[in-house]
Amino acid sequence: MESKNLASFSLAAVQRIPSYLRYLKELQQEGIEYVSSTAIGKKMNLNPILVKKDLSILTTVEGKPKLGYKVSALIKDIEAFLGYDNTKDAVIIGCGNLGQALLSYPGFSNYGINICLGFDIDSNIVGSVINGVTIMPMSKLEDLIDRLHIHIAILTVPKQVAQEIANRLSKTQIRAIWNWAPTQLKVEPHIAVKNEDIASSLAVLTNKMKEILEKE
Repeated sequence: MESKNLASFSLAAVQRIPSYLRYLKELQQEGIEYVSSTAIGKKMNLNPILVKKDLSILTTVEGKPKLGYKVSALIKDIEAFLGYDNTKDAVIIGCGNLGQALLSYPGFSNYGINICLGFDIDSNIVGSVINGVTIMPMSKLEDLIDRLHIHIAILTVPKQVAQEIANRLSKTQIRAIWNWAPTQLKVEPHIAVKNEDIASSLAVLTNKMKEILEKE
């Protein structure tokens, strides 16, 4: 398949792609071999024309009349498009409650992520193994990241230390930070950041709930 660049698509389109992949994998597990753009659209509450347009960009797979697209082929092309076919090692920094919850999540491998190490300052946690991942002291952060050629860091630390750690990561081989700390990070141009703003998401959810309740 011809290489595509995620940056060339709208944010809304990029956000739809993992949802397509998740649904297709559900179909594959159920033993379903073909799916139509209409069926995908119905499942995801999307216009089938929009689905078909997205798929035309994501894959060279042609839909068959009365059958639709071959599920396994779509999965292969979408994983290649997203880079999920090339598993990427990552570390989690901050192994408290949230960090441990993420370490225990079994689905990262479906998205091409392999959590290989955790880091923390708590001596009660350092040296332990959580879901097969060893927790290392923060003093070894830079050395291990560079020796293992790790490019992704998941940050689950208090906001007071998040920027300091981001500054440390900027001097390593890290090129992407998934930030769960409740603060906006300032990083060098060579590092991509995705901030998970739980408060903002909750505000959106409660606002939508309010609109629903007002209509009842």
